[in-house]
Amino acid sequence: MKMPVTILAGLIFVLIALVLYSMGVWGAFRRKGASTFDLKMLWLGFAFDVFATLMMSIQATAAVSANLAANPSFYIITLGLGTTTLVLINDVKTYIALIAMLGMLIGTVLATRTHAQGETERAARLTRTLLAPWGLWVVAFVFGLVQSMPKR
Repeated sequence: MKMPVTILAGLIFVLIALVLYSMGVWGAFRRKGASTFDLKMLWLGFAFDVFATLMMSIQATAAVSANLAANPSFYIITLGLGTTTLVLINDVKTYIALIAMLGMLIGTVLATRTHAQGETERAARLTRTLLAPWGLWVVAFVFGLVQSMPKR
């Protein structure tokens, strides 16, 4: 079966997000505080994460309607846009990924604030805290890969 272009773009974007998040989190951890470069990597990682989520959530409206008819609780969110619909599937991976994305957003905002205020002690504590949402994000990433692998 041929892979839709939106899924392929989403996979590429999520791989870029993984690299950018990793560079930002581990760079900040090693320096005991986020540098301007680390913050740029974290913000770019978040942007690619959002783009990846949007790309992978695009489905044909006819397929969404058929899934909803068969199982009304199949999706968390459906947003119709003509012949396509943005959807979030109601499964554990989606919840883990959304929590991890929210954690990365909160961590990036806090790292940006501590960097702007020049609080070195607080920045050092925050970089250790950034590892938790990054780890959860990696778990969601690996879980999604394993779940999406073709079954033979």
